[in-house]
Amino acid sequence: MTTATKPHAPWVERASWPDVETAIADFQAGRPIQHNQAVARYLAIPRAMTCALALDVCCGAGQGSLILRAKGYQVRAFDECGGCGALLAGHGVAFTCCAFEDYEPGLRFDLVACCDALEHLEHPARVLGSIREWLMPGGRLWLAVPMEGDGPSRNPFHVNSWSRRSLMQLLTDTGWLVDREYAPLNHDAFWGLLR
Repeated sequence: MTTATKPHAPWVERASWPDVETAIADFQAGRPIQHNQAVARYLAIPRAMTCALALDVCCGAGQGSLILRAKGYQVRAFDECGGCGALLAGHGVAFTCCAFEDYEPGLRFDLVACCDALEHLEHPARVLGSIREWLMPGGRLWLAVPMEGDGPSRNPFHVNSWSRRSLMQLLTDTGWLVDREYAPLNHDAFWGLLR
């Protein structure tokens, strides 16, 4: 299993810590989310139970890890691009710089967040199997993936693309059940809590 990109695509949205704080405040106050999609995906994740442990898979710039932390999770994160390590460490997030296939969690999680990562990873069924092994009994997967249709992706950095039907088939084939689905504003992605 290898990732499709070493550096992140230049157009990937980035958010600074103040952007994340503002987004969380808007979300908590019930105001419309006026922030980038990368932040909005994580804002929809349910708040943590007491002492819940979360893993942010292929965390990118790290803004999602910071949102999970602000929502009460104890967070671990990994990505093969280590640029966010110092930022995350400064906010109490344990960060590991490694590729997906090299990550060894050493413990199990209440929640694994996989946002905009599955489409970049070869062998998505194996990825979903690994994530299941990383969850505690009763743990949940928060999955966010773009819906680009079946066939080759329009994005050169994606090695996988799905229609809603083909994604649901992949999830069924790998033993996942959708607990709750969330509808992003532009309806070109799937966001869901899986068990």
